[in-house]
Parts: sequence; C-alpha cells; structure tokens
Amino acid sequence: MSRVPFAEIAGNSFERAMGNRPEILEKWSELDGLMRFGGTLTPRLKEEVRRALAPGIGCVFCASLGEPAAEHAKDESLAIAYAQMLVDDPSAIDDSTFDVLREEFSDEQIVELTVWSLFMIAGQEFGAVMKLPPATSEELDMYTQWRRDGEAAAAATYTASGSRSRSAACSWTSSTNITSSGDHDTRSSAPGVSASPSCAASNAVNAERTSRFSCTCT
Repeated sequence: MSRVPFAEIAGNSFERAMGNRPEILEKWSELDGLMRFGGTLTPRLKEEVRRALAPGIGCVFCASLGEPAAEHAKDESLAIAYAQMLVDDPSAIDDSTFDVLREEFSDEQIVELTVWSLFMIAGQEFGAVMKLPPATSEELDMYTQWRRDGEAAAAATYTASGSRSRSAACSWTSSTNITSSGDHDTRSSAPGVSASPSCAASNAVNAERTSRFSCTCT
C-alpha cells in the first residue's frame, strides 16, 4: 500500500503518487522522455542501468518492470558499475574512475550517464519511500510498449539525420500541458514546440503521454 493516496489521474502508480504535485510530474516526465530516448547513449544502456539499480535501492515497483540482462557489453558493464558507485559512495569516485570511463565514453557521454543515473536514483528512491506496489501486468505491458515505441522513434530519427554523434547536442524547448477531467488526464505538447532533430523522438513520445505509460522511477 502506497504511503500517499494516488492522484485521480490516468497513469501508473509512480505517476499517480507524484501526481499529487502535477506541476512536478509534468516537468519530471518531460525530462524522462528527453534523456531516455535522446542523447548519445543508447536507450538499451540506460535501461540496463535502471534495471541494475532498482533492487538495491529498494523500489519494488521499479524492479518489477524488468530484470537486468544476463550479460552486458563492456560499455554497459562500465556504466552499471559507475552508477552503482553513485549509489554507494559518490565521494569515493576519483580521477582514476574517470580515466576508466574515458576508455568507453566521451566527456559528453560521461555527463549524460551521470545525470541519467542520478535521475534514476532519485526516482527509484521516491518509489521506495512511497512504498509503491509491484507493477501490475497491465502496467508492465504498457511500459514495455512505451519503451518499444520510443526506441523505434529514436532509431528512425537517427537514421533520418545521420549516424548518432558522440557530441550530438539536444535542445528541448517544449512543454507539456496537463488538464484533468474526472479520473483521466490529457497531456499534449504546447504550441510553439521546437527541437533539434535528435530530440524529435523525445517530443513525439511526450506528446503521447495520455495513452502511453511513462515511469521516471524506472
């Protein structure tokens, strides 16, 4: 049982718990879409970081959305180990850690990985503190489909604009309007949205928040 009542909006238990402060949920969801499907790190790597952190942090809901893969590529293993260091003791991270990270990642990617990992840690700790229950089968199905659609949109964007650059920049100037009607919410991109090609997938995903599942604790 969650420690706070769920807001009367559509969404998963994470969204409905954070939905007690809808303006925070709005911006949180925007940032989730931007980082998850944009940037220079692959969505798979970021998802594996998410999955690896969840059990140790104690977010039952987050952990129920998928177990880590049995095997990881070198960059994924390094990213997971670094993210775990951020959980365990950030002060123990020294220059030698960054030397190892630079064997696989550019400085831009290290920044992206650090921000993504800390974002996941914060979201998962929110889920743990609020005692969110495990995801239902419907929530799991929607999360899986949401990721699949977002990754496909991102892949199409990268194909159309050329190969992903390690130094690619992503500008995000859209906002999401949330209006409540009964027990449902409607979210749509605000007029005047502009974004670089590398962010088109993120914008498209966030424009579908009414019918698509999002979980920033994840």
